[in-house]
Amino acid sequence: NILPIKVQKAVRCLNNAGLEAYIVGGAVRDILLGNNPKDFDIATNARPDEVAAAAHKAGWKVIEKLGGNFGVTVVVIEGEAIEIAAYRRESYGQDAHRPSRVWFTNNLAEDLARRDFTINAMAVSIEGELIDLFGGKADLAAGVLRTVGNPLERFAEDALRMFRACRFAAELAFKLDSAAEQAIILQKERVEGLSFERVSEEIKRILLAKRPDLGLDILVRTGLASTKCRRKEQKEYILMDILPELEQLSVVWQNPAYHAYDVWQHTLKTVTAAPGSIILRWAALLHDIAKGQAGIRGVNENGQITDYGHEKAGAETAGKIMLRFTVPEKVRRRVVWLVGRHMKLYFYARQGNVQGLLSWLRREACSGEFKNNADLAEGFQQLISLGLADSQGTGITKDLRGFSLYVQELIKLAEAMPVHTRDLDYDTKELLELLGKKELLAIFLPKLLCRVQDGGLRNTREEINCAAVKWKKRLEDKNNIKKK
Repeated sequence: NILPIKVQKAVRCLNNAGLEAYIVGGAVRDILLGNNPKDFDIATNARPDEVAAAAHKAGWKVIEKLGGNFGVTVVVIEGEAIEIAAYRRESYGQDAHRPSRVWFTNNLAEDLARRDFTINAMAVSIEGELIDLFGGKADLAAGVLRTVGNPLERFAEDALRMFRACRFAAELAFKLDSAAEQAIILQKERVEGLSFERVSEEIKRILLAKRPDLGLDILVRTGLASTKCRRKEQKEYILMDILPELEQLSVVWQNPAYHAYDVWQHTLKTVTAAPGSIILRWAALLHDIAKGQAGIRGVNENGQITDYGHEKAGAETAGKIMLRFTVPEKVRRRVVWLVGRHMKLYFYARQGNVQGLLSWLRREACSGEFKNNADLAEGFQQLISLGLADSQGTGITKDLRGFSLYVQELIKLAEAMPVHTRDLDYDTKELLELLGKKELLAIFLPKLLCRVQDGGLRNTREEINCAAVKWKKRLEDKNNIKKK
């Protein structure tokens, strides 16, 4: 039995009290897929007071105030909270996500029938008996995402299910059933009743999934990306765009000498190829967001399509999108930096000029964008990862041996480039002895940083101490000349 011991104990406790209890939902899906479930939900024909009585009899603590409105009882078994929900049905009103009415039922089939997708509407007993009333197991085997019953009704009830469809497609690498996709197109106006916070969380999970391209493509193909949802600001709801900027990318063609796909298909492939961090996935999604725009799209002297300056305009757009999604400032700043710099990577790689590369690194080190050397090195590591994903997403086979050598040199230089005086290899006590005064140390360190960044001085304690002695000597000579 692969169920955790505590979950088994909870189910057996209810069974021993003469009550039904099953593992339901996502945990059953994950078990059938051979994955380790993150959460285990238990459903029962018992009412919350019956669950609480059985738990107390077993000596377990019951958290009384959580989930009472929906028939959920939280039982703490050996320090771990287990959610046990009463079988229920629900009906929906004006709210696009929350049911307007919830009532108990004694029937497991009715409880499973209210769920979103067939793959989430299965139950399993403690003995391993599978309850599959809607073909969930067959859909898992086929890799198809279908709603339980009429998709128009399922999405009309809870509009968030449309975004969950995109997310499950991305997480499981499943194909969305054509009837469900058509229903999203017809029901997408219901999105206006959703909170932006809930929608943005689903989009974040799509981005971090193993096949983000599948979810993002549904998002754009159905028009969901161009809908609006609501955010409460100063006690009033305002409608916010989700990601309308993505829609136009599907009709933007590129220079076939460098790209086999339109901008949207290239973007999808780049996002999937990028390592699974939220910073890199956002940067990959938005790196070409300004391509095709007026003032950016052009034609060169050979009649080829160009998008000169798209990285700068794209960084601006990326910043606005990051603010809309209220991502943490550190994430926002890094995504904007990556989008704005991704073309420089190719520019310096083509040049093969180490001195030019060093100048670029020096400018970035002095830009105020990075707090220390480690931060700078991390930024360039991320830029390289984005560049490799971008290259992979072109669909054009390239010899990357030269780029690999360039990358190795870039990483080496970035790791050696100090950003702050704290990155310099000096001993404060030694420098104070050599310079004599704290005031002189405060003047010397910024000058020292510039010299190391310029390559005029190696970042070693011996050379720094030697430079301090020479600098003090020059300062004393200068002061002596002034006295004369």
